[in-house]
Amino acid sequence: MVKRILLFSLLIFTVSHNVYSRDRVVAVVLASNLNKFKIAYQSLQQTLKANGVADTVQFVLSTTNPDPSSWSNAVKRAEGQDVDFIIAFGAPLVHAALKEKIEIPLIFADLYEPGVIEGIKKPIGGVYNNIPVATLIKHLSVIKQIATLHVLYCPFEKESELQAEKIKQVAALEKINMELHRITSSARMPDIALKPSDVIFLTSSVVLEVGASRIIAVANNQNVPVVGLSETVANSGAVLAIAPEPVEQGVALGNFVTAYIKSGKMPQNVQLTKVNLIANIAAAKKLNLIVPFSVLNNATKVIK
Repeated sequence: MVKRILLFSLLIFTVSHNVYSRDRVVAVVLASNLNKFKIAYQSLQQTLKANGVADTVQFVLSTTNPDPSSWSNAVKRAEGQDVDFIIAFGAPLVHAALKEKIEIPLIFADLYEPGVIEGIKKPIGGVYNNIPVATLIKHLSVIKQIATLHVLYCPFEKESELQAEKIKQVAALEKINMELHRITSSARMPDIALKPSDVIFLTSSVVLEVGASRIIAVANNQNVPVVGLSETVANSGAVLAIAPEPVEQGVALGNFVTAYIKSGKMPQNVQLTKVNLIANIAAAKKLNLIVPFSVLNNATKVIK
């Protein structure tokens, strides 16, 4: 009789332990294969491990092509996998999830305009960035006198459109002539009549970042510098960029996910505090531009 009681007690303990320690299945979706997403994802994993919750999470990772149908299909497929929640790297995935009326909880990273989710009555939250567009234009004006600022944006990425409007407002205040150009594919460079006195500005867009090397090569062949709002753009040859730090983004996201796992409630959105001003001296030299000390003194990263 005693043996039966002990065996029954052991069985109850084993079942209870298995239920308690059951992995949460989480769909992790990257809006493209951009390196910044990979770095942030690795940082997320390291943070969850440091927080002691990595063993309770099982990730199902997928990477999409940079186009609206791929983003929509990715979030719908993730929901269909019966996961506990989705982690989305890239603003286009957030907009796709809202458009497709995804019902399961969604945690995001690399969102620039948190206002787009205000009032949404769904379990959604995450880490967002606040990029000072005016600061980039201010430093750019020190490096080069701008005849026309050509702003490239992607019409099916809402944040890219919003940033284009912000840049337009700043350019008007600074009395800089500006032209807007719609880009719908990372494989095509727009047919723009460029002069050496012009500058190209890339808004934060997955499509534009994937095609950044091609865009910058075409611009540089006409002795025109490029600036932008991502580390991808700077590493591809832009003279100047302001961008969030991918590692810190992963850490902030990891802490956010940890809080969500432990409480079961979606925390308040977290603004990323560290933003890098990246000066690419090597790219500037190729265009016979000098990055003055006033800019270098404010730069947090310098590419030589």
